[in-house]
Amino acid sequence: MPGDGKALSGRRACWWPSQINDTAALRAGFNEALDLERTLISRINAMETSLTIAEVAKRTGLTAYTLRYYERIGLIAAVPRAPGGQRRYASADMDLLDFLLRLRETGMSIQGMQAFVRLRSQGDASVGERREMLEQHLAEVQARVAALQQSMQALSLKIGHYRKVEKTKRRPPPSGKAREGKTSNDEHTEPGPRRQPALHAWPGQAPGDRR
Repeated sequence: MPGDGKALSGRRACWWPSQINDTAALRAGFNEALDLERTLISRINAMETSLTIAEVAKRTGLTAYTLRYYERIGLIAAVPRAPGGQRRYASADMDLLDFLLRLRETGMSIQGMQAFVRLRSQGDASVGERREMLEQHLAEVQARVAALQQSMQALSLKIGHYRKVEKTKRRPPPSGKAREGKTSNDEHTEPGPRRQPALHAWPGQAPGDRR
């Protein structure tokens, strides 16, 4: 009957405030509803974020061996297991792995990543230390990027120089100018008569007398 606050037979009770006089019963009803909601959300999240090690390896590009190694050295927390013993990675694991990959790609060592993870495990108390650590790492990355840009510029200049040399070699020589010690028509000129050496008069011999 309405107002008695009891569940009807075969149906869940509808806990309307106007129908309940007992405050404890009202609180119990709401707690039951909240527990059911939390259970449903937990199951939905587990369905959406529970990934096998093979799926994580495909998404991250890491091998299954590397993922197990990261777990063994403490870069990621112990991954929950399915009833059969297989690892099941949650969204929090994926977020951390994604950031660790950023650190690795920018040159941070394993020891540096371990130090960052240890600070991270301390919560908000270590935010300042983590910020300083990442600022120092960012400065090192920026220095390497600047050095790489200078090297890239030097390579571009050298490539441009080689292209100019190649264009010059392919260009035909101007007409009438020498090429490798020859005139432009040396190959087609017939050799002329050999020039006779000049004859000198012997002492007492008149000029022109070439007997």
